[in-house]
Amino acid sequence: MTGFSVCTIPIADLRDHPRNSNRHGDRQLEVLATRWRALGWYKNVVVAEWEGTTTLLAGHGIVAGARAAGATEAPCHVRNIDPLSPEALDILEGDNTVADLAEPDLHERLRNLVELDAAGRLGNVGYDDGALDRLKAELQAEDFAQKHGPLDYTPQSNEDQAGAGSAWGAMGTSDRVRLVWGDIEAAMDYDVYTRVKDTLDAAFDAGGSYHGEMERLLRAGCDACG
Repeated sequence: MTGFSVCTIPIADLRDHPRNSNRHGDRQLEVLATRWRALGWYKNVVVAEWEGTTTLLAGHGIVAGARAAGATEAPCHVRNIDPLSPEALDILEGDNTVADLAEPDLHERLRNLVELDAAGRLGNVGYDDGALDRLKAELQAEDFAQKHGPLDYTPQSNEDQAGAGSAWGAMGTSDRVRLVWGDIEAAMDYDVYTRVKDTLDAAFDAGGSYHGEMERLLRAGCDACG
């Protein structure tokens, strides 16, 4: 195929494909409408014209968002093919599935999201402050683990773990660690964190309680680890 043309078609004339495997829920439609209001048509739609009917093959989401935002026409590339033909199904399903094969660079994504947040456009890509903070924390913990090793630390005694009422968690940010044990939290440098682990191991080896030792250390602000 050598040519590629686009024409404008009323959205009211576009039929959703009966075998579209993607479902666009309320949350996604809200984001798609927000994006359309901010950006307009930034990509065309692909349709099949066959026996007097125009059926969407690619672009169900952006059409739904544009419709919700009040648009009445869409830029469409038209294929004169049966919407149930192998070619049409190839376009339809490929538009849904090929993007899933991408491998996101989450650090670049975070960089872009931070800039979008500063520009007041974070919601245009389906993120909010909470989702952005979770991504930051996830990448900080991942970077910390790559630098220092994993932070997960599980009591060796099931009975002791059950008596604690909650498992303990650790989150690394740069060279700092935040320990959480029930309602107690303490932040410390990484070298102090390693001494906490050594102290807990020693307590367990001596027949002591992880729970009691952890609580004592954190409530004391980990002074005892120094």
